[in-house]
Amino acid sequence: MLGTAEGVVTIGAARALTEAGCVDEAERRARIALAENRLARSDVARLRVARSELLFAAGRAEEALHDAEAALGEPDLPVGVAGRAQLARFQAMMARPELEDARRPAGEILAGGGRPGGDAALPGALAVLGALAWTDGRPSDALVLQRAAIERADAGAPPAWRAAPRLQLAVMLAGLGYFDEAEEETEAAATLADVGGERFWAPAPMVVRANLGIAAGRIDEAEADATAGLVLASQIGALIFIPMARAALALAHVLRGDLDGAAGLPGDQRHELPPPPAILGSAAWWWAEIRVAEAKRGPAGAVEVLRTMGDEVGHRLGLLTEEPAAGAFLVRAAVSLGERRLADSLVAECEHLASRNDGLDSLSAAALHARGVCSADASALESAAARHRHPWARASALEDAGLAFRNDGRRQEAERLFRQSEGVYQEVGAERDAARLRRRLRQVDSPRRRRRAEGPGSGWASLTDHEREVARLVAEGLTNAQVAAELYLSPHTVDFHLRQIYRKLNIRTRVQLTRAVLARSSPAAFAG
Repeated sequence: MLGTAEGVVTIGAARALTEAGCVDEAERRARIALAENRLARSDVARLRVARSELLFAAGRAEEALHDAEAALGEPDLPVGVAGRAQLARFQAMMARPELEDARRPAGEILAGGGRPGGDAALPGALAVLGALAWTDGRPSDALVLQRAAIERADAGAPPAWRAAPRLQLAVMLAGLGYFDEAEEETEAAATLADVGGERFWAPAPMVVRANLGIAAGRIDEAEADATAGLVLASQIGALIFIPMARAALALAHVLRGDLDGAAGLPGDQRHELPPPPAILGSAAWWWAEIRVAEAKRGPAGAVEVLRTMGDEVGHRLGLLTEEPAAGAFLVRAAVSLGERRLADSLVAECEHLASRNDGLDSLSAAALHARGVCSADASALESAAARHRHPWARASALEDAGLAFRNDGRRQEAERLFRQSEGVYQEVGAERDAARLRRRLRQVDSPRRRRRAEGPGSGWASLTDHEREVARLVAEGLTNAQVAAELYLSPHTVDFHLRQIYRKLNIRTRVQLTRAVLARSSPAAFAG
């Protein structure tokens, strides 16, 4: 074995490559040096820690965990090396699907036991327990633990570990609607990433900022940050941050109505595998998958993705906690498909989350919203809209309340709420949703209500408002499932309306209906 001098050179070269943004090459050099077995044992431990951090950035969590634990197994570790190895170990554990495996070692460190370097590893242990609290549906506890992780990290942890818990906290705060504080933590983390000499963390603040922008309704800024983060992460090999960047881009495309641009974005760079529940952007990844699937295939697509999540620890609770409109969105899809049991279970989960975390407005609003959609309770939906901290969720609740009023025949209230909802959608750049609201407003406006009265039993004048809307959407090329999603009806109801349209217009096919609608393309003609 060679002495410390060669070890210093080898470790320095790996660090220099990392700082230059060459994650793959730095990891390769470290691997070769370890395989040659020529370094002093203390340098082997240091290099294993450095390689573990690089493997984490590259999305290779199992290998990262192996190197961190191998470093901890070296005898007579200096306290500083042991502490950093413990931090690398917790970092790798958080990047694995089996997050529960990290609970015991994190608890041991917190209790004052565990392996050497325990005090220095406290930020990692607290961050792990914060992530577990979040995925367990205890966001109030998660915030306390994450803030404690930041406080301990500021007492002397490496810059990357001072940035990491801030970014995790920012994601949590954005999910709960505390946008200003989330932005402050993100900017602080960005400063630390710039000065830390570990450039593989540089894309992380960008992609966190992107998802914060989506949540706060700043789509243009979000798209710019996500693109910059995606480009940088791809260039330097920090693949761990790519899913979150792609999720933000997909959500921006869906909100704008660019479904072709959104297709495939969330998962294809990860071979369709979702990120683990404790990694930045796991909930955003699932939310993007759900939104894209619903936009492409209607409610059945959204429910299919929900079932893909299964009962894996953390994914579903993390989604319902971090995305305040997700519960109501999925309840709506389940109701439209006639799956009342699924709808009821989602409502129960949302209400349980809210009851366990009293004082978090976003969770109480989400529970009210989900219950209101399930029971078509306009009052509950208006109350949810007033409580929602996220603008898109607020617009969604206003729209749902308008639909409940419309279905009760209270068209003036429906029109009022549709106008409010359309205004919020416009404000946040959700053009696809705003366009749907404009269609709803055409459906309930006064002239149309007057035209709807008693008319002949056949021909355009005989079509009801719902039948006219179904006819228009079918003529635009939407499937029955997509029409159901647009109008918040069940596919069976859409089938019924379509049969009525065919009978009244004396036609038999969708092609004939499309031709008929195009022939009467002016609003006045279509109104009959």
